[in-house]
Amino acid sequence: VRVSGIGQATEVTGTVQLADFDPRDLLSRFSLAVPQTSDEAALRRASVTSQFQISPTAATFEDLSIRLDDSRISGSFIVTDFDDPMYRFTLAADQLDVDRYLPPQTPPGADDQAAAENSEQRRAGDISLSSEALSAINVDANVSVGQLRIAGLDFSNVATSLVVGAGRMLIDSAHADLYGGTFDGRFRVDASADVPTMLLQGNAANLQLAPLIVALAESANFSGVGSFDIDLEGRGPTVTDNLRSAAGTMGFELTNGAIEGFNVDKTLCRAFNTARRQSAPRDVPDRSTFESIRGTATVTNGIAVTNDLIATVDSAQVRGSGTLALADQVMDYALEARLTRAVPIAGCSEMERIVGFDFPLDVKGPLSGPDISPDYGEVIERVLEYQLREEVRDRLLERIFD
Repeated sequence: VRVSGIGQATEVTGTVQLADFDPRDLLSRFSLAVPQTSDEAALRRASVTSQFQISPTAATFEDLSIRLDDSRISGSFIVTDFDDPMYRFTLAADQLDVDRYLPPQTPPGADDQAAAENSEQRRAGDISLSSEALSAINVDANVSVGQLRIAGLDFSNVATSLVVGAGRMLIDSAHADLYGGTFDGRFRVDASADVPTMLLQGNAANLQLAPLIVALAESANFSGVGSFDIDLEGRGPTVTDNLRSAAGTMGFELTNGAIEGFNVDKTLCRAFNTARRQSAPRDVPDRSTFESIRGTATVTNGIAVTNDLIATVDSAQVRGSGTLALADQVMDYALEARLTRAVPIAGCSEMERIVGFDFPLDVKGPLSGPDISPDYGEVIERVLEYQLREEVRDRLLERIFD
């Protein structure tokens, strides 16, 4: 350490090196609360080295090197104006598992009711957009992480800028590689006014859907590759309130995948055979493959309205329109499935005669498992109309040839 300007504007410069220590033990020695973490092995090992310069009003740490458990962090850190501190830093980490350091979802010994209440409290949608929280600290930073795990999701090559202060937060120029694809975008919260606002803009490309959905919901009923465009802005005190009031646009394209729990070919054939009073088709697995599903949506008051949904699924091309409630994740779509080729299921051979015929489908319910069913009344009416046209055509042909 070198000290200069004693009695005037004292300045301290030098090098600090803290050998390996246990952060939990250190906190205990200073009678500070040791945070509960979901991983008891977290916060067990740390070391720090840095060049520093400290004045009466500011501190600068250069060539900063931190080891925290399995993570290695390097960069620089500056604090200006100790009376109203601004934290400026550029940090790079090789890996970071944020979930290890979060509180456990259920405290040891908690009963089922407490566990349920705790789970409810931890829902992302209930996060409050607090002006106090975003005014308590001033941050201007650039952060990068080689491998990042947060909320059960795995990212790599993460980089972003972060600005927090005066009731606002901006995550800008964000980039991450995840699940075979990429995400680029920005996220802004402004809680400085009476009603907080939230903005999300981004583009996700070529995401592997199955592992992503498993990470989010533990089981996947969708597979394939997905790309999404999002430009949404909402208002309200919580994330859910912002979703319910959101306005903007969305776009999506899914390719080369499958939908579990539903077989388009079997459903169409069953509807056709029911209308013609024929036996049900042979039972086959409830699984539909698709070449593509794409569409765009205009979002108003948290409801995404799509008028250009188009999909190529099994033996049909599907078109239609409908709505998706963003906060509740509930969908309501009216679709037309046009048969494009013969249905390769035993008991469905007569459907070859109606390639090009449209079947109505209703898709309603939660996004994780909607009810997909034909409008049987409409199907029967259309099949009867088709049969009538067929009879009229046959009679006309007979008269022509006679």
